[in-house]
Amino acid sequence: MEIRLINKNDDKKAISRIYEESWKTAYNGIIPQDYLESIPEGRWVNNLEKPEWNTMVCVENGSYIGTSSFCKSRFKEYPDEGEIISIYFLPEYWGKGYGKKLFEAVLDELKKLGFEAVFLWVLEDNIRARSFYESVGFKCTTDYRSDNIGGKNLKEVRYTYKFVEIVSYSESMKESVFEFTDLCFRELGKTFEPNGRHSFYNNISNEFDCFWCLLSDGKVTGTAAVKRIDNSTAELKALYLLPELRGRGYGYKLLDRAVCFSKEKGYKRVVLDSISAYSDALKLYEQYGFRHIERYNKNNYADVFMEYGF
Repeated sequence: MEIRLINKNDDKKAISRIYEESWKTAYNGIIPQDYLESIPEGRWVNNLEKPEWNTMVCVENGSYIGTSSFCKSRFKEYPDEGEIISIYFLPEYWGKGYGKKLFEAVLDELKKLGFEAVFLWVLEDNIRARSFYESVGFKCTTDYRSDNIGGKNLKEVRYTYKFVEIVSYSESMKESVFEFTDLCFRELGKTFEPNGRHSFYNNISNEFDCFWCLLSDGKVTGTAAVKRIDNSTAELKALYLLPELRGRGYGYKLLDRAVCFSKEKGYKRVVLDSISAYSDALKLYEQYGFRHIERYNKNNYADVFMEYGF
């Protein structure tokens, strides 16, 4: 599969067909059927040629299967934001993970263009699309606009996304990391011991292979770390997120950063321990590909042990 910006040699009619087929399926029961059936071939070709639009395509085995267009905000109310105008796939490719990959590529391009925030409009009744946007980190706002398609009045709601970045720990983050981790510990019913602050800092500086911080508006809002166990095994540690950021894809990004780092360092597997009551965390690990294993010489409160092998 290839994801890239379109060029002058691309078949615009084939790309337009993605819109046409997706509309007929995605908006069935939302937009009047007679309007959907009357969509002409090549309906979106002219839009794809607009100089102010950027368009990416997803190509598999030489066939166009998905597309997304984006630009600087077209709305004066949001002058400094980037806008995702559309993202569509041929219906037979829905639910296979392609949408998330294309979306990430589009967000990367918008970040390169210098935008700190991105938004999109989606039909209020398009529950499938809204669930997808929420799964990749977008938040629904109270902003809306009215539209009329095929003679039917429809409501569109605005979703927003603010870029965060994952950076390696530095001493300047010390106090922010401690405050964030202390907050997470208190949520879990734990506290630092009297000498815990000093010990925690020493762990960051000396004991971890690497420690990452998720920054939002310059503040630490998530962490993840990797610690060496032996020449073949690394351990995932300190994967924490603020409650309001959970379920928005950030945990997956932190986990992926730790796993990819471990592979680059030559480890054969990554292990972790958790508590069975932390069902959301366990679901994340399982979705990523971790599998349950027996205890690996650990002797603490955790009752779930998992590993990811390369």
